[in-house]
Amino acid sequence: MPLKRFYAPEGLALPALFAALLLAGCTHSSSSPEGCVERFWIHPADALSSVELVGSWDSFARPGIALTARSDGWFTAERAVSTGSMQYAFVVDGRWTRDITEPLEEVAKGQPVTRRNVADCHAPQLSLASVRVDSAALRFGVTLVGASDGTPFVALDVRDEGSGKTVSVALDATQRGTIDVALPVPSAPRFAFTVTGTDALGRRASRRSFAWTDGHTDADRIGYQVLPDRFRGPGGSPLSNPTNLAMRAGGTLSGVTAELRRGTFDALAVDTLWLMPLVQNTSNSFDIGDGALGTGYHGYWATSSSQVDANLGTEADVRELLDVAHARGIRVVLDVVPNHVHAEHPYWRDHRADGWFHGDPGACVCGSVACPWETSMERCAFSAYLPDVNWDEPAAADTVTADTVNWLERFPFDGLRIDAVPMMPRGASRAIVARARDSVAQGSRDLLLLGEVFTGPGAYDKLRYYLGPFGLSSTFHFPLFWALRGAFADETGPLSGVTDAVAQGALAWGDSGATLATFAGNHDVSRLASVAERSGADRFALPPFASDARTWSRLRQTFVALYTLPGFPMLYQGDEMGLPGTGDPSSRRVLPDRADLPADALDLERHVQALARLRRCSTALRRGALEVLHASDEALVFGRRDPASNEAALVVLTRMPNAVLHVPLPAAYGGSVRDVLQGTVASLRDELTIPSDAVRTFAIWLPSTSPCTAP
Repeated sequence: MPLKRFYAPEGLALPALFAALLLAGCTHSSSSPEGCVERFWIHPADALSSVELVGSWDSFARPGIALTARSDGWFTAERAVSTGSMQYAFVVDGRWTRDITEPLEEVAKGQPVTRRNVADCHAPQLSLASVRVDSAALRFGVTLVGASDGTPFVALDVRDEGSGKTVSVALDATQRGTIDVALPVPSAPRFAFTVTGTDALGRRASRRSFAWTDGHTDADRIGYQVLPDRFRGPGGSPLSNPTNLAMRAGGTLSGVTAELRRGTFDALAVDTLWLMPLVQNTSNSFDIGDGALGTGYHGYWATSSSQVDANLGTEADVRELLDVAHARGIRVVLDVVPNHVHAEHPYWRDHRADGWFHGDPGACVCGSVACPWETSMERCAFSAYLPDVNWDEPAAADTVTADTVNWLERFPFDGLRIDAVPMMPRGASRAIVARARDSVAQGSRDLLLLGEVFTGPGAYDKLRYYLGPFGLSSTFHFPLFWALRGAFADETGPLSGVTDAVAQGALAWGDSGATLATFAGNHDVSRLASVAERSGADRFALPPFASDARTWSRLRQTFVALYTLPGFPMLYQGDEMGLPGTGDPSSRRVLPDRADLPADALDLERHVQALARLRRCSTALRRGALEVLHASDEALVFGRRDPASNEAALVVLTRMPNAVLHVPLPAAYGGSVRDVLQGTVASLRDELTIPSDAVRTFAIWLPSTSPCTAP
């Protein structure tokens, strides 16, 4: 929670707000006989507006508290509030509006309101900021705010949660405000710690956080999606597809851990694993359409909010997986499902009459005539046995938020992948984000909160809506996903659409600070290989590996684009092998034993491994700005330049050009260069020539002197 509290209406940009507050002055909470005094600020567009403050302290009684107008256009008011949770809103000329400087968005009395969790001003407060590791030290800022009685802090301790060792930080008893702390770089790849401040009366305030010592940013991530039931069996043993593909296959957490130890993910330069849900799911079978039955092997039919699915393993297995991953420098992100539960979940049994859900799920199934997606997304159910959580009910929202973040509090996961984000009000993901950051990673840049905002082509603003200072740290780049598939897999769209999607995305969410996850496949769509093969097989069938050489060329091109474009690539298990599948459950078939792979699949795997190693090596391909040099239906040439390292990479992709192309080259991409994938050496001048017979070709040119060109 912020230690200084300021308020403003929706519609006022945050930079302008904070600049204005520096002029307006700031007010700490103070105490009163009734509680802690809070000051509220608002700057309406019209200085002659009528402005009220209403809140849960008196059931939002109208008229609310009148705010005092200042000469600078700001309105302000003070009120004593009780410690704990409160809701409030500004009423400007009769219109209720939330506070844009606060993260928690809710609804009360059918109106938009803001929730604030008010800290006890009679107790000391502590917060962390800018937690990071550089070559010299673990650094972070600690802001200390003493209790309202003026008692100073006298001690500050940092506890290493791994070793249990505590380091004391020198603290002057008169010290106030923010203290910059620098400690020796931890020896472990991931350092989790708790900072505790103690005042002269022995009262304590603590915060938890963690940092990775490798210095990776989100742009440096290379991810891999794992569906544990379909990955590997106990000890890493290969699995067989069940007769009914929608039933369990027997994959376990120990199977994932075995592949970690074998170096499978190291070979793909992976530093971020996305584990699909591990929570206990139903073992019973339910209708999944087309007259077929399925069970919760995938993790999205929860019957508990806290238990690890016994089919996958135990809590000890989770911890072992995390320990092994972290020791290899691999972060682990857990899939969570706050939108719904299964009908066998106790919450549905115990709270179906308490407003926790949007009624009978069978009465409003998403996409039905009664509940079309366009108008019912936030209240419809995926199926008749998946009750949809009503996030406007405070008790339900608080419980599901706590359940979700509890996985981070119990286990050292490095983030969350939040399912079905647009099927909940934005306040749902913001509540999870706020609690996660506050509870386990205050001030850390290493907590990844990745949202699934499923869209069709375009819809850039929809993704932007969920990002920002109070929002998700990232979402999946669905517009780019569709552009990649259209350009390279099914060849129905222009190659220029790929860089257009990148550029339009940058315009939409560039100010959010987010780096989006890029991908060419996941568990919810037909496999990339089947799209490239143009397979029309039934979704319950197991199509064979592609037999057409053109399919493998399309796959290789897709991955060249994926691993060289901005964002961070997320690979779906088996796509690196060209595993086919035409939809759920075929697209979720088990990962084959490598001994059973055809030569083309092994070649593709080596290709993806080489691309991943190249991206890991090249700062330009991870962090460089995108420079489009040529974009047309049949050819794409772009550069990535990193000003910090002065490194440049040139990427060339063609489909079926019908004429010779002459592409002017900036000097940064010229000179003696090597195509990293083919090993070809060339001298590039001021122009790149692409012949008309360059069918489905690709090249990644780096300076011949670059260490990333080594075999």
